Amino acid sequence: MNEKIADMHIPQIRIDRKKTDLRGNNMYSKTPNIFKSEDYHSRAKQSKIGIFDEKYNGKTKTNYSHIKIGNWEFEYPNAIENIITEIKRSFSLLDMKDSWDDEGAVAVNIDTWIKAAIFLYNYAQYLYVNSKHQNVLIEPDIAPVNDGSIDLTWRTEKARLLINIKPKSLDRVSYYCDLYSDKDFSKGNVSSESINEGFAGWLNFFIKPNVGN
Repeated sequence: MNEKIADMHIPQIRIDRKKTDLRGNNMYSKTPNIFKSEDYHSRAKQSKIGIFDEKYNGKTKTNYSHIKIGNWEFEYPNAIENIITEIKRSFSLLDMKDSWDDEGAVAVNIDTWIKAAIFLYNYAQYLYVNSKHQNVLIEPDIAPVNDGSIDLTWRTEKARLLINIKPKSLDRVSYYCDLYSDKDFSKGNVSSESINEGFAGWLNFFIKPNVGN
């Protein structure tokens, strides 16, 4: 293993190793949480504006930085800075008020945003650390939906993926992914609190080219 990776602190992410097919059958199961659900609910509600508190550790790990999301601090490789930048940009979604579309849309709340941000961070970190060439996930488009949920969207020439994070379902997220075909697709729900390797496999269609080679 690369010494740099072996030495870094990696958040304790639980992995769901259930097998899956292209349609996502038998893909989901209840798995241990990254953090206790009750802690998530209470801490998310305590979060304040000014949520980011970055600290760069230049003494021993110049290739790594820190980001604070809610009350949780995460260490990340600078190689996935594109994902961190997109998470920062999405923080502005919390400035939107009810009826932001002039048609009664619900404002995005802090709990939903934190869940979306941590979900995206976890998978970007996982793909980088667990791939031979340190794969870097392409940054998604992060957008509000009129029901108060958040969409993460990726689209390339080969595939497209939509992930939806709902405010009333903190432990699950829904997704749809296809290869522009009605035969090669997957859809369903995955835990927002654990890594699902079957789902992570679909994210390999959305990796930056020539990174780490």
